[in-house]
Amino acid sequence: MCGIAGRSDVKPIAHGHAQELSDRMQHALRNRGPDSGQMHHDEELLLVHRRLSILDLSEAGSQPLWNEDKTICVIANGEIYNFRDLRHSLLQRGHRFRSHSDSEVLIHLYEDGGINGCCSAADGMFAFALWDARTRDLYLVRDRLGIKPLVIAEHEAGLTFGSTLLAILADDSVARTTNDEALAAVLRWGFVPSPWSGLKQARRVTPGSWLRVRRGRIVEERRWWRDLPAKGSGGDAEVRLAIEDAVRSHLVSDVPIGALLSAGIDSGIVTALAAKHSERDAIEAWTASHRGHGEDEFEGATMMASHLGVTLHEIPVGGRGLTESRFEAMVSGLDEPLADTSLVGLHALFEAIAPQRRVVLSGDGSDELFGGYDWHLGMPAVPSWARAPWFRLISTGLAPLAGMSGRIGVLGQVAEHVGRHPAAVYLDKFRLLRDDELRLLGIDSSTNDPIETMAVEAWDLFAGTGTLEQMLAVDRATMLVDQMLAKIDTASMAYSVESRVPFLDTGVLTAAKRLPGALKRSGSIGKRSLRDWYAELGPPAQANRRKTGFNSPLDSWLSGITGDMIRESGRSAIAALGGSHGAAESPKAVFAAAVIGAWSDRTKQSVTVPA
Repeated sequence: MCGIAGRSDVKPIAHGHAQELSDRMQHALRNRGPDSGQMHHDEELLLVHRRLSILDLSEAGSQPLWNEDKTICVIANGEIYNFRDLRHSLLQRGHRFRSHSDSEVLIHLYEDGGINGCCSAADGMFAFALWDARTRDLYLVRDRLGIKPLVIAEHEAGLTFGSTLLAILADDSVARTTNDEALAAVLRWGFVPSPWSGLKQARRVTPGSWLRVRRGRIVEERRWWRDLPAKGSGGDAEVRLAIEDAVRSHLVSDVPIGALLSAGIDSGIVTALAAKHSERDAIEAWTASHRGHGEDEFEGATMMASHLGVTLHEIPVGGRGLTESRFEAMVSGLDEPLADTSLVGLHALFEAIAPQRRVVLSGDGSDELFGGYDWHLGMPAVPSWARAPWFRLISTGLAPLAGMSGRIGVLGQVAEHVGRHPAAVYLDKFRLLRDDELRLLGIDSSTNDPIETMAVEAWDLFAGTGTLEQMLAVDRATMLVDQMLAKIDTASMAYSVESRVPFLDTGVLTAAKRLPGALKRSGSIGKRSLRDWYAELGPPAQANRRKTGFNSPLDSWLSGITGDMIRESGRSAIAALGGSHGAAESPKAVFAAAVIGAWSDRTKQSVTVPA
């Protein structure tokens, strides 16, 4: 795991300017790569890399990494889990390696199969920049599901890229103007929908795609992978084998590995398999507790750890978890504004883990593969009378009533769904604030944000596979990448810890898509197949526990002095977006608005390198 950044210009970059820009970018990426930093400057090109040493701890693993004749190099963020098999095959074909780094295989894969062959062969989480000096082409590549971030900004002088917005903002050519539409979308969804960024001039590279840049201009942009239905039908045995193989491959490391453990099915399975297959060190686990506040998962995590014989470290968060300093640290680590209260507990966890582990495994991603969320129960039914022409004529006027109680509210909800694409209706299930709540805040509820386009595309690609599979495809195209993966990545990287997600391994994804829906959900019970396996690996009583998620006692957090600060920050942010705080100051609205305000303030600050 590392941090990457750089720039491709229309004209050559003066060496002094390249060095100064490199220093600022490296400073912005220091948490992602605390061990060392390197740069490469070649006329119109600048590549910057910060290293978090995990595989091949020697200097040979420093980046950029080069091919034999030094005409092709790469800087990468992430891990290629099948690199040993790839390396063996490449050695047999005559390639020579200078290191034992996983990233070095990317160069030789490109030499043999071009950029598409390189991307398709690599199994892992990655974002990388590959420079071909022979053609003066710079390739910017993002992994299949968007586990690792990659952001670009186009400007008059050329193109700037980076793992984070802060790295891009180190470049004075990039304007600091925020995208108010994107910030308002945070109130709607809790996150900024891709490819938007909170910064007007920036955008996020689409997962499973690459860009070819030549002398500061994008000359080609393509999807090298798409989330498509799997062929054939599988079963529990295939899923179990795929998950076990994924956990085993995710244990590759030259430093000790830990695990995040809650009372949930996902993290329990990952921890159990990691404990079984770890060859380097005994697996230890960490969990956040909210004792006495809401639904605390500590007891369940303790039961699983005891059953496995795994050492469990409790990190208390509780009702005092959201201090002013914790809130500021949380926002400072965000790449994009993200209104997810579980970030508070995650920051506490990774702060405690950092002195002891550089790598942890988590159970993230399984809900989006196996139907674990309550909203996967089904789609809202539209009565036959609502399809009549007379109702369609009046539905627009009735839709604003959806937030009201009683029959009027039901009528409004039905009106909201009439004539809409099923994917758009489904998106409403994980809205942070409804349209009526936004209107109470004085925020325009109409939107041109790209999430519906992404959702409709994903839904239609899975036509004929069943409603559950279409829901899961929408989850993976939207919420998974922009909220769940962004959350775990930014929280862990704030403390220089790499978080790995075995459930999002390519093999697991394929096996999950082949698994019949009846083995994913049975009535109100989600992740049925995984629950059955958990009952064999851990305490059987825990297997049927209701999913609670990484919940936080937000009401308690907003009741003290810190709450007053957050409320005031939220009011200011809403006013900046043209709204008023009014009557709808729900805790989730206050928290989201405060995140937007604090993130906007931080974004306006210059990146400076300490003397």
